[in-house]
Amino acid sequence: MGGGEHSPDERLTLRRATMEDLDDVLEVVHGALSLDPKFNYRMPYRDQYPEDNHKWLRLEYTEYLAQPEKYALMMMTASDYNDKPIAICIWDYAMMEPHLGGDLGVPEDPRGEVLRRDVNPEHYRAWKTQITAGFIRFFFQQYGLQQWHLWVLCTLPAFRGRGAATRLCKWGLERASQEGMVSTVLATAPNGKKLYEKIGWDLRGQFTVRVRDEPDHEDIWPMTYDP
Repeated sequence: MGGGEHSPDERLTLRRATMEDLDDVLEVVHGALSLDPKFNYRMPYRDQYPEDNHKWLRLEYTEYLAQPEKYALMMMTASDYNDKPIAICIWDYAMMEPHLGGDLGVPEDPRGEVLRRDVNPEHYRAWKTQITAGFIRFFFQQYGLQQWHLWVLCTLPAFRGRGAATRLCKWGLERASQEGMVSTVLATAPNGKKLYEKIGWDLRGQFTVRVRDEPDHEDIWPMTYDP
């Protein structure tokens, strides 16, 4: 899964990220996901505390890269961007392998000490709990371990429209299909949902992440690809 692969846009090359790429990967994460309303929902104070936000995101993506037997963190580099990544994705292709990592500074127990200042702790916990519940309800109960799950797909705004996200998505779809697996994703933004539908994913429902009766909430769309 590690070799470089050219896409139809000859300026772009797809390859697997390694720990040496961590800083460049984080540049994409900060530049792309910072515009995502779901990012704001969980981490509304990241502009006030950028050092906290960077510290914990760095740890999160270090955990992904430290488990190559479970996660494929793929990236699309661009020759007109000094061969740095402009888009990334994270495919979980080994559901039987447990995720090895911590609580990223927000203990599940509300009585525990929150170690980071960039988050809304209630929203952060609700997101984690309700996303997990949605994954189990829509995917795990039906497919169990026989699935590849797309956890992250994002592109730097200045490079959108060049097919990078589509190619990263199809990279996993093709390999999951070769293994007889269904592909699953929890679309967290309307634009992402539209992209997945264009590629051929099927909508399986919708659920909402919300804390009690707060008006502030986020809609999630479970989708599958099973050719």
